[in-house]
Amino acid sequence: TAEKKIVVEDKQEPQGKGNKTSTTPKMGRRTNAMFCGPQYSRRVLDILRNDFKFQEVASNAMDWDIIYGGYPHCGSSPLDWEMKTGLNKRLNEQGWSNLQPHQVWFPCMGCKQSYCEKNGLCEIQKKFDPSSCYHLPEDSEKLQAQMDGTKIWVLKRDGRNMQLHAGTGVSYVKTAEQLPKSIDGSYLVQPYKEPFLGKGQYQRKAEFRVYLAITSVVPLRVYFYPRLWVVLAGSIYTSSADVENRCVHDTHAHAKQKCDGGLTVEQRQLSYEDYSQKSGLTEEMGHAYIDKVTQLLAQIIHFANPAIKSHKI
Repeated sequence: TAEKKIVVEDKQEPQGKGNKTSTTPKMGRRTNAMFCGPQYSRRVLDILRNDFKFQEVASNAMDWDIIYGGYPHCGSSPLDWEMKTGLNKRLNEQGWSNLQPHQVWFPCMGCKQSYCEKNGLCEIQKKFDPSSCYHLPEDSEKLQAQMDGTKIWVLKRDGRNMQLHAGTGVSYVKTAEQLPKSIDGSYLVQPYKEPFLGKGQYQRKAEFRVYLAITSVVPLRVYFYPRLWVVLAGSIYTSSADVENRCVHDTHAHAKQKCDGGLTVEQRQLSYEDYSQKSGLTEEMGHAYIDKVTQLLAQIIHFANPAIKSHKI
């Protein structure tokens, strides 16, 4: 499988490079894994288990090689944000500087206050594209000057411990009058992008899921995994003007609303190759999209790196 490496140096502009590597485990490779909150990352776990041959070990084992999952799920309480229970507690007591050289912990939400929170991601994006995101209330004047009622905007809410994931906290507005009256700093607004639409049952808004591996923050080193996954909206796309119909806009396959859209939840989750064939996405369009996404992700991680490096882990 081809693996694309995004090289982003701390004081340089993001660049892209490609190299090839094999996902076939080498002889003697360490493959003991712990998974925190596996129900939230089934696709990633499939890759770790099937492609990289990782095997799960007990949560109290010491001879582990990788821990994958959001750290709030690594405790014995439902959401251990303070890292005081279960595996989190043992790792803290052991001391992060005492981990073995081969032990890798993927903290996921350890990048909070950067790109793992909607507000943090908005702040980063504004640094290289001021028109991509608006915070409320600080950007209200600039935003409202553009809201003439002719285009749709995505209103999102996010804040620590709000647990607004999987499409919750997201709505769609067209006018300034639809913005929340009580502003507590947890709201942001982004322009709505008209999506590529496939054909037939695949004439739907699509979410392309991209996996990255950040193997170092000093120096910053990021790998782009080329096996994209696609998740489709619950209903066939009609018009962005239909702001009340979440089934048209929401691409979270496990979203709570029920959509009678002709495809099952399983059918709305498919590989990039399968989606391209069924939707009519051409190879040229696909390459252009992936190149654009690669550069966008490189910019985000480049500007987020100071916050990531300052994290205690």
